[in-house]
Amino acid sequence: MIKNVKMGLSALLLLSFFLPWFSMDFLITDANISGFKLVEVFTSELVVMLDSFANIFYVLYLIPVLAVISLITAKSRVWSMIAGIFTLLICLVAVSMARDGAPIFTFLAYGGYLTFLSAIGLLVTSFLKVEDVSSISPSVEA
Repeated sequence: MIKNVKMGLSALLLLSFFLPWFSMDFLITDANISGFKLVEVFTSELVVMLDSFANIFYVLYLIPVLAVISLITAKSRVWSMIAGIFTLLICLVAVSMARDGAPIFTFLAYGGYLTFLSAIGLLVTSFLKVEDVSSISPSVEA
């Protein structure tokens, strides 16, 4: 049961990387920026030319990589813990940097919520122990 929950949360984390994380209003239109698009925006040639620190945003690509590893090794508690902690730290750093302290709920889109919740879920399920099915089922004595 825990293995299936971990697999579902890992798949949700992988999917949410490509869903909109932020929703921002521009002059004429609204812009929805996913985690994948966020890396592309902050590592464009112009931004890197102005500030070489922008290359740090490539670290966001570790989120889907860790999600796939956690999905493949669903029995391992370590990989789901690493994926949960890393994604949660990235979310907290992004929240602290975004919009100069504006309330997070004003611009966070559904992909951001799913990323945050799946990271917390992976972290919580990594601490749960997988129970042996034979010890749960009642034994019938004749």
